[in-house]
Amino acid sequence: MKKIIITSLIALAGILNAKTQIEFQQLEYLAEPHDLIEIQEVNLIDTEELIIGSTIEVIGRYNLGSTDNAQIGLSITSKEKGGKHYPQPYEQKNITKGSGEFRLVRKIDRNGGIHISIYPQAESGRYEQSSSRLYFLELNQGL
Repeated sequence: MKKIIITSLIALAGILNAKTQIEFQQLEYLAEPHDLIEIQEVNLIDTEELIIGSTIEVIGRYNLGSTDNAQIGLSITSKEKGGKHYPQPYEQKNITKGSGEFRLVRKIDRNGGIHISIYPQAESGRYEQSSSRLYFLELNQGL
């Protein structure tokens, strides 16, 4: 298992060298007071156009002021039926109160609204529904 994870990370690092920066815009932004999500760059790392099967890299900054601990993640909201998505470690990052930077990567596996979300951590240690969301790309391939 450990060898598979290391091999996957090496392969991912190899494909991250070839990037195509793409244009994006703020489509919808819902945020708790004192929270900020700011996207600085969106890159395609294995294709030259945004399609299902592409891998995207999102680089940005955040400010977390509404809670002490949270998780920031790259997600897709979709109305399509299909298999459940199990987030990979490189799609999310644990964050603490204050400011910081993020770099998140995800393979696009469905049509929908691509967004960065902040998920507050509950006392139980689990993450709650997102408190802040920034939608920045919409994919409707083949519709």
